[in-house]
Amino acid sequence: GWVSKQRQDSGLLGTEQRSRLENLPGWSWDPRKTQWEEGFAALNGYAEREGHARPTVGFKENGYDVGRWVSKQRGGKERLSRYRIARLEKLPGWAWDAHQSWWEQNMATLEKFVEREGHARPPARFGENELDLGG
Repeated sequence: GWVSKQRQDSGLLGTEQRSRLENLPGWSWDPRKTQWEEGFAALNGYAEREGHARPTVGFKENGYDVGRWVSKQRGGKERLSRYRIARLEKLPGWAWDAHQSWWEQNMATLEKFVEREGHARPPARFGENELDLGG
């Protein structure tokens, strides 16, 4: 479309044309980069608040589906740059493997239980943080 053509032909545009495009809300010369940065910012905000970068699938951070974004990053690791991989891996509790992520989340919940109760024997039907911890 026209917008894609403007991005491709950015070197052919005059200063005024470039300026008019750049002044539009949400304009980006590289929308894929912008979208990735939005996802990373949402995950980073989540990680700063929660202490880990393992949101559940479907979790939304300020309306952004950060759980789905994380799932896409895990599934597309081979297409990510080393720079992006390094940024993700610097986040606390980042896990490339969804099973590992699930285990870590459950372990963290059990550790909180132990800290509070003094033992690792939750009752059989004990739930915590939407997790069947006892089961």
